[in-house]
Amino acid sequence: MGPNLVESWLTPVPGVADKVVRFKSPNGNLEIDMYSFLGHVRYHFGSEGYNPDPSTRIDSTTFRFSLDASDPANHGIKPHEATNADDLGIYIGYDSLLKWWLLCVCRWHHQYQVPQFEDK
Repeated sequence: MGPNLVESWLTPVPGVADKVVRFKSPNGNLEIDMYSFLGHVRYHFGSEGYNPDPSTRIDSTTFRFSLDASDPANHGIKPHEATNADDLGIYIGYDSLLKWWLLCVCRWHHQYQVPQFEDK
Protein backbone atom coordinates (compact mmCIF):
# COMPACT_ATOMS: atom_id res chain seq x y z
CA MET A 1 0.00 0.00 0.00
CA GLY A 2 1.22 3.50 -0.80
CA PRO A 3 1.08 7.04 0.59
CA ASN A 4 -2.72 7.31 0.28
CA LEU A 5 -3.33 4.59 2.86
CA VAL A 6 -5.97 4.96 5.58
CA GLU A 7 -6.42 2.38 8.34
CA SER A 8 -9.23 2.15 10.87
CA TRP A 9 -10.50 -0.20 13.55
CA LEU A 10 -14.28 -0.27 13.90
CA THR A 11 -16.11 -1.86 16.83
CA PRO A 12 -19.87 -1.30 16.53
CA VAL A 13 -22.25 -2.62 19.16
CA PRO A 14 -24.98 -5.07 18.07
CA GLY A 15 -28.37 -3.39 17.77
CA VAL A 16 -26.91 0.12 17.92
CA ALA A 17 -26.52 2.53 15.00
CA ASP A 18 -23.92 1.76 12.33
CA LYS A 19 -20.33 2.83 12.63
CA VAL A 20 -19.72 5.00 9.57
CA VAL A 21 -16.54 6.18 7.91
CA ARG A 22 -16.73 8.83 5.16
CA PHE A 23 -13.68 9.70 3.13
CA LYS A 24 -12.61 11.14 -0.19
CA SER A 25 -10.35 9.40 -2.64
CA PRO A 26 -8.42 11.84 -4.85
CA ASN A 27 -8.71 9.61 -7.93
CA GLY A 28 -12.13 8.27 -6.99
CA ASN A 29 -11.19 4.61 -7.23
CA LEU A 30 -10.58 2.52 -4.17
CA GLU A 31 -8.78 -0.62 -3.13
CA ILE A 32 -9.80 -2.10 0.21
CA ASP A 33 -8.14 -4.81 2.25
CA MET A 34 -10.74 -5.89 4.78
CA TYR A 35 -9.82 -8.14 7.70
CA SER A 36 -12.85 -9.84 9.20
CA PHE A 37 -14.48 -13.18 9.84
CA LEU A 38 -17.53 -12.36 7.75
CA GLY A 39 -18.05 -14.26 4.53
CA HIS A 40 -18.28 -12.43 1.21
CA VAL A 41 -22.11 -12.49 1.32
CA ARG A 42 -21.99 -10.03 4.24
CA TYR A 43 -20.31 -7.34 2.12
CA HIS A 44 -22.81 -5.14 0.30
CA PHE A 45 -21.72 -2.67 -2.39
CA GLY A 46 -23.78 0.17 -3.82
CA SER A 47 -27.48 0.88 -3.42
CA GLU A 48 -28.42 -2.62 -4.58
CA GLY A 49 -26.00 -4.27 -2.14
CA TYR A 50 -24.31 -6.57 -4.62
CA ASN A 51 -21.88 -9.06 -3.06
CA PRO A 52 -18.26 -9.36 -4.15
CA ASP A 53 -16.96 -12.38 -5.98
CA PRO A 54 -15.73 -15.10 -3.57
CA SER A 55 -12.36 -14.96 -5.33
CA THR A 56 -11.68 -11.66 -3.53
CA ARG A 57 -10.70 -13.69 -0.46
CA ILE A 58 -6.91 -13.50 0.03
CA ASP A 59 -6.75 -15.81 3.05
CA SER A 60 -9.03 -17.06 5.84
CA THR A 61 -9.77 -13.57 7.21
CA THR A 62 -8.79 -11.11 4.46
CA PHE A 63 -10.65 -9.82 1.42
CA ARG A 64 -9.37 -7.39 -1.22
CA PHE A 65 -11.86 -5.30 -3.15
CA SER A 66 -11.26 -2.81 -5.95
CA LEU A 67 -14.09 -0.35 -6.47
CA ASP A 68 -14.52 2.20 -9.24
CA ALA A 69 -16.27 5.48 -8.38
CA SER A 70 -17.47 5.87 -11.98
CA ASP A 71 -19.34 2.54 -11.87
CA PRO A 72 -23.02 3.30 -11.03
CA ALA A 73 -23.29 -0.12 -9.35
CA ASN A 74 -21.05 1.25 -6.56
CA HIS A 75 -23.16 4.38 -5.95
CA GLY A 76 -25.21 4.66 -2.77
CA ILE A 77 -25.68 2.37 0.22
CA LYS A 78 -28.19 -0.46 0.43
CA PRO A 79 -30.90 0.31 3.01
CA HIS A 80 -30.43 -1.68 6.23
CA GLU A 81 -31.32 -1.60 9.93
CA ALA A 82 -28.91 -2.06 12.83
CA THR A 83 -31.62 -3.86 14.82
CA ASN A 84 -32.29 -6.43 12.07
CA ALA A 85 -30.08 -9.51 12.52
CA ASP A 86 -30.33 -10.27 8.79
CA ASP A 87 -28.60 -6.96 8.03
CA LEU A 88 -25.34 -7.89 9.76
CA GLY A 89 -22.59 -6.78 7.42
CA ILE A 90 -20.43 -4.14 5.87
CA TYR A 91 -21.95 -1.67 3.42
CA ILE A 92 -19.77 0.33 1.05
CA GLY A 93 -20.85 2.88 -1.53
CA TYR A 94 -19.85 6.02 -3.36
CA ASP A 95 -21.76 9.30 -3.07
CA SER A 96 -21.43 10.77 -6.55
CA LEU A 97 -22.81 14.18 -5.49
CA LEU A 98 -20.45 14.73 -2.55
CA LYS A 99 -17.62 12.74 -4.16
CA TRP A 100 -16.88 10.56 -1.14
CA TRP A 101 -17.02 6.93 -0.13
CA LEU A 102 -19.06 5.63 2.79
CA LEU A 103 -18.34 2.48 4.75
CA CYS A 104 -21.00 1.38 7.24
CA VAL A 105 -20.58 -1.51 9.66
CA CYS A 106 -23.90 -2.88 10.88
CA ARG A 107 -24.40 -5.15 13.92
CA TRP A 108 -20.81 -6.23 14.23
CA HIS A 109 -20.24 -9.19 16.57
CA HIS A 110 -16.44 -9.24 16.60
CA GLN A 111 -13.70 -6.74 17.25
CA TYR A 112 -11.52 -7.99 14.42
CA GLN A 113 -11.84 -5.47 11.66
CA VAL A 114 -9.11 -3.29 10.25
CA PRO A 115 -10.12 -1.96 6.85
CA GLN A 116 -7.36 -0.37 4.84
CA PHE A 117 -8.32 2.01 2.04
CA GLU A 118 -6.07 3.18 -0.71
CA ASP A 119 -6.73 5.64 -3.49
CA LYS A 120 -6.17 3.87 -6.82
